[in-house]
Amino acid sequence: MPKINIDGKEFELDDMSDELKQELNMVVEIDKKLRENEVEKAILMTSKNAFSAKINSMMAKEESK
Repeated sequence: MPKINIDGKEFELDDMSDELKQELNMVVEIDKKLRENEVEKAILMTSKNAFSAKINSMMAKEESK
């Protein structure tokens, strides 16, 4: 039988109500979305840093004119 570990305690999935299984599935989906958002945030921060570096370079060229 499949088991799930919650806060260090094991539970049998087959013993859980359908409603409880749905709630657990929601938590799993939320965790998945949070991980996806962390990856997206890292990508956006990398892009922001690249644009900032380009802006700084362009500003330095403007100042040297």
